[in-house]
Amino acid sequence: MCVSPVVGLTTIEYSFDKVRAGGVLGSIHVVYPTPSSTRVTIEADIDMRALNMTQVHALHPSCGHHIKEYKWYLVVNEMGMVPIVGFLDKCDHLDLDRAPIIPSTLALLAESDEPATCASKKDRLWATDDGRHNVNLSHQLGRLVVEDGRIAQAWQNVSFPAYGHVTPRWSIVLHAVCGDTSPPVVCAQVDFELKVTNRVQEAHSLLGVAAFVVASSLLLFLT
Repeated sequence: MCVSPVVGLTTIEYSFDKVRAGGVLGSIHVVYPTPSSTRVTIEADIDMRALNMTQVHALHPSCGHHIKEYKWYLVVNEMGMVPIVGFLDKCDHLDLDRAPIIPSTLALLAESDEPATCASKKDRLWATDDGRHNVNLSHQLGRLVVEDGRIAQAWQNVSFPAYGHVTPRWSIVLHAVCGDTSPPVVCAQVDFELKVTNRVQEAHSLLGVAAFVVASSLLLFLT
């Protein structure tokens, strides 16, 4: 997942890596008007056309040849290993039997939108025995629907934990709707380190360009 500030907006991107996510490509953007806001816009743009259905059928025979809907969950994982972009059994760290499920992100938020300190709010909302919750986004926003091999949906004014609460251990996992079952199929990671690395590289590049310009100007002046 990448973090990108855009003219006052802060966007967190949960990305699906095609190589590691069974052919799934795309992202889910959570857009904050301000970093402290608990009301966001969510945009899903996911290409499911290359999903490796051979492996899906091998592990979950109840799934049809074309999965039309997905349940989706925000996983608030405050402990343990940082999850990676995954596919099928690689998403077992999101096993719904291992952590409590919250119906919606509304349950993660205080009754009022009054700002609170990050520490106190997290202690109050997310304290659990294993330090993890699964939030049923399908219950709050509806299922992700596949049309012509793609998921393209958006929601506005959605209650959501503030940007400052998100950690590299947060994920989004998609569960295929296969009759009476809904097995996990693919998950996306949160990756702050990659963005930080990119920013450092960009800063170094800018410094290099600036140094070159200054040196060139000085050389022209001296000659």
